[in-house]
Amino acid sequence: MARTATKKATKKAAKKTSAKKAAKKTASAKKAAPKKKVAKLVSKLEQAKRDLVIANRILAMQNVVDAYGHVSIRHPEDAGRFFLARSLSPELVTVDDIVEYTLDGKAINDTRPPYLERFIHGALYEKRPDINNAIHAHAEALLPFGLTATPLKPVTHMSGSMGTEVP
Repeated sequence: MARTATKKATKKAAKKTSAKKAAKKTASAKKAAPKKKVAKLVSKLEQAKRDLVIANRILAMQNVVDAYGHVSIRHPEDAGRFFLARSLSPELVTVDDIVEYTLDGKAINDTRPPYLERFIHGALYEKRPDINNAIHAHAEALLPFGLTATPLKPVTHMSGSMGTEVP
């Protein structure tokens, strides 16, 4: 019986010691914890460029744009300008590849090769002040219907609501 009491006392003492050690570790961890870093605020301009890089990557990864497709974003502080990557496959675009353009397609302080379709983006932003992004993509599944006189016809029950032909 004395042996059991000794074991119990030893276990209690061990628990107390463990609890004290844990408390000390927690206290010292709090003291030694590095100060929280304050997030660096980025300008609307830098955020727009970052968003454009992300858009390029997502659209490429999801196969919305191929190596020749691209996405642009209206300048957040000057509605007469927009951003578009230099002529580069969308999955490779970085912030350093983003070029600023006027609505007539002129690059601002950049001589790298531009996309030829930049004029389409500029015309869209000029005509539609309510839009902030534009995508140029080559939807391969739809190309035959734009290149031939063959009408698109519904072939499943879910497409019956479109009528007998797409205008």
